[in-house]
Amino acid sequence: MYRIYMDELKFQIVRQDAIAKISEADNFNELRKAISESVSSIWSSVCSVVYIADSQDLYLKENRQEAIPHTGIARECLESKEVRNCSNCSSDPIFKALSQHNHFHHDKTSYVSCIPIVDHVSSSVIGVVAIGSIYELSNFDSFDSIKDQIVGCYRRLCKCQRGNSYTPANPSLQNSVSLNGPSDPRDALLRLCGDLYDQDATVLQLKINRFLEEQTNSDCAFHLLVVPETDDLICQGQNSIFSTALETKKPISLQDTPLDKRKDIEDFLGFTVKSLLCVPVICKNHEGLLALACVTNKDNSDRFSNEDIQIILQCFQYTSTILRSTLAFQNERKLKLQTQAMLQVARNLFTHLDNIESKPELNYAFLSDSLQSNVDNKVDEAVDEETENCRSRVILGFDDVIQGSRIDIVVEDTDTDDRVTLSMHKVSTTMPGNVSHVSEVKRPCGSFEETRQKDYNIVKDYHPPSYDDDIITFDDLTKLLREIMQEARNLTQAERCSVFLIDKETDELVAKVFDGITTNDSEEQTEIRMPSTRGIAGHVATTGTLLNIKDAYSHPLFFRGIDDSTGFKTRNILCFPIKNEKGDVLGVAQLCNKKNGPYFTTFDEEVASAFAVYCCISISHSLMYQNVIAAQIRNNLANELMMYHMKCLMYKKLQLSQHRNRLTNELMIYHMQVSYEDVLAHVQNEIPPTVKWSPDFDKFPYPPREIPENDTTLACLTMFEDLGFITRWRIKKETLIRFTLMVKKGYRNPPYHNWMHAFAVAHFCYLCIKNLNLTEYLDDLEMFALFVSCLGHDIDHRGTNNQYQVASKSVLAALYSSEGSVMERHHFAQTMCIVNTEGCNIFENLPSKDYTAVLDLVRDIILATDLAHHLKILGNLKEMASEGYDKTNIKHHKMLLCLLMTASDLSDQTKPWDFTKHVAALIYREFFSQGDLEKALGQRPIEMMDRERARIPDLQIGFLDHIALPVYRVLGDIFPSAESVTNTVVDNRRHWEKICALIKIRRGGSCEQMSYDQILALEEEEADAEIESYQLKQQQAEQNGR
Repeated sequence: MYRIYMDELKFQIVRQDAIAKISEADNFNELRKAISESVSSIWSSVCSVVYIADSQDLYLKENRQEAIPHTGIARECLESKEVRNCSNCSSDPIFKALSQHNHFHHDKTSYVSCIPIVDHVSSSVIGVVAIGSIYELSNFDSFDSIKDQIVGCYRRLCKCQRGNSYTPANPSLQNSVSLNGPSDPRDALLRLCGDLYDQDATVLQLKINRFLEEQTNSDCAFHLLVVPETDDLICQGQNSIFSTALETKKPISLQDTPLDKRKDIEDFLGFTVKSLLCVPVICKNHEGLLALACVTNKDNSDRFSNEDIQIILQCFQYTSTILRSTLAFQNERKLKLQTQAMLQVARNLFTHLDNIESKPELNYAFLSDSLQSNVDNKVDEAVDEETENCRSRVILGFDDVIQGSRIDIVVEDTDTDDRVTLSMHKVSTTMPGNVSHVSEVKRPCGSFEETRQKDYNIVKDYHPPSYDDDIITFDDLTKLLREIMQEARNLTQAERCSVFLIDKETDELVAKVFDGITTNDSEEQTEIRMPSTRGIAGHVATTGTLLNIKDAYSHPLFFRGIDDSTGFKTRNILCFPIKNEKGDVLGVAQLCNKKNGPYFTTFDEEVASAFAVYCCISISHSLMYQNVIAAQIRNNLANELMMYHMKCLMYKKLQLSQHRNRLTNELMIYHMQVSYEDVLAHVQNEIPPTVKWSPDFDKFPYPPREIPENDTTLACLTMFEDLGFITRWRIKKETLIRFTLMVKKGYRNPPYHNWMHAFAVAHFCYLCIKNLNLTEYLDDLEMFALFVSCLGHDIDHRGTNNQYQVASKSVLAALYSSEGSVMERHHFAQTMCIVNTEGCNIFENLPSKDYTAVLDLVRDIILATDLAHHLKILGNLKEMASEGYDKTNIKHHKMLLCLLMTASDLSDQTKPWDFTKHVAALIYREFFSQGDLEKALGQRPIEMMDRERARIPDLQIGFLDHIALPVYRVLGDIFPSAESVTNTVVDNRRHWEKICALIKIRRGGSCEQMSYDQILALEEEEADAEIESYQLKQQQAEQNGR
């Protein structure tokens, strides 16, 4: 059934193509060429010659050259008026004529067919087509369907040559039937009614037009059909040349037309009009008009009479019902084909829903490359069956494999195809009004013939996919949207298309398919975003109502700037909503420029509305399927994280499992899930601007620890918003809030490495991005990963360092000690656990490639917080600073990220003295607490961890000299605007030098039994003279010693 439907559509397209070419012929040579091209479009691998009647015989060329052979099958065809076939007829005279054809194959052509072209009105043969082929021809009905068009064009050309009086060119071949018909008009009308047996309204109109020409002695007759299903009129309003007849339903003549409008009539018809009669035709069973019947240029008179009006009215009194019934039949047939096409579209879309590849390499990118490029083979062997099943390749293709072409367009030969209100047919044409018209008639809607060839090529050249090769797969929603819009363009014959989906989180319209991108487009397209209330698409999305705009430039919602910049001209727009079953708008589809008409019709609106239902179903199911796939990938990622933590020898798996269980139990006891109420409380509040916290919030001297801890979550949202991460990476507000609260909850409460430290580190990163113009040095994804890493870089810190974890044989050491950076690896693992917690994945909307990359970046950046790693690369950092940063160098990117992370981690040293001195107290409280734990284990802590031996001022000066200042000096070398940060660290060092000098003067350098507050109090004393005197004595003593 489907193939029959496809063949019928192809036949209709071929027929229309042939009609268009023949109708454009301006002389007999062009007619011969058009007929030959029509033959080639119906039968493949053939050659043909065309003999056209002129005077007493038929000729192959102008000026009566090369007459049709007097013997052979061509002459038999002429005399019998029937098709003649011959095989192996190389001796036939017609074979010689065919051999001169460019595509003639002497060694292959073995069949010749001759087809007569008969004018049934005069019963004369006006042409013979001889066709040579390598196979026996069949399906002559395809050519018969365009014979009337050839006859019409031939009659028109004869009139042009003989001054508007047509007589057959070969009277010796015609019967005795007079062209003027019977003498009694009633007999002629009876003959006409008996001849109206065709199921093609075009042929019926042609016969009626010829009858009116003969009975009214006019040069040309035509009628304009009025389609009642639509209010769209080609000739409409008071400015129309036929407005009087349309409005009054009374006959009008040329004398009733104002002088200034007569030229419009001639421009409309394409020839000089001496007289005109336009008679409204009313159908018996219909209140409105059926058509406007028109005749022009009455012979031997300058105007038509009342008798002519009666002839027209009497004609349609008997023929209008037949004509209307035939039109209704064709319309129903067209609707049937459109319905079949719509079902095929639905079948395509729904079949494609499951055509999503689950590629092993895609999962591997998430599961392996994102964590470690060289995962141990033993770990690979331990992947469970569920993960393996997830990696299976699933490809579902078309369940139908058909021969030929898949039909992407529906074109039916009927005047009501395009629901055009007035469809004109002249006596010399049989072309359907919806797609073509004769060459003399010029309409302002453009050339329909140009687009028909494109439509035909779509059908001719399109080859459906098969199971073996071109299986169509959909990797993501974008390809599905492209398929949807390709089908929409085919159904409505639109020139361009766009589809917008509504992003409810950002209240924006997102265009993933824009300006006619087809399903074959392999280039990556950048999505376009705009407010959901802007423009035509915004209006449709907001109101949920369809918009059919006939003149885009005159519409107040249309933005003309894009056309001006691109040179493209938008003539008309059909924009319709895509709604779900609840009536909520999911998206908007926008079609531009009707190709085979002046604008989109009411029927296009109906097709679009029906098509939107299928769009909604396919998009909704695709989104749900994507969510399932994303959840599956996240689950696999979590499994891989666990396998990553378990990497060791196989015989230790049981021991590691015990450690992992202990760690899990410990985390479950300590941590609590974020409540929905906490999330909701933040969601309901607007994200505050930076000035809410302080006018200096984005300046380096600002101390972020001034912000109360309860407000730091909102402050984090402020930084995400101000850096543009929320919009750039499409982070849902609720997801970001839950992620931030979970990260905050993940920090314990040691004196220093707690949530406030993470917040201060993230704030310094924010300052660097804002003040150092990092966009010129790093990519957007790198800056995003850096900021997220700062938030999670010390999560679940226990107040002890890596050395203590190993010495105490902790659970963390058992998991990570073989790889080094025990705490840093745990911080990364905890960050990933939060990311993979439901509702916390701020990376969920990243493309798969970026998703993998951001996990790699977060891992590398958090591992870079290990000072042992920093000291290893410090020489390379200095070299990079001296030689200059190269943005094209990937190593420079990685080193700069490590430098910025370390600078952020140590940023408490960059704040003014009144703030940094109190933070130092927190650091040493934590250090001394670890020292006490080490003493409990029977170990001797290092000096900075031992509260009894630590000389804090000396330790601070040593830390600034060997760790902090080198970091900020390199930072200042790369970014001159960061010099103020280095100066602040140097100034803080002077304060520690003063304290150190006073301790040496007054206590001999010992800090024993001095509290931290007592140490800091020394700095506040006015002791500059005392210090200067002490330093002078020290210098003199050194000189005396020498």
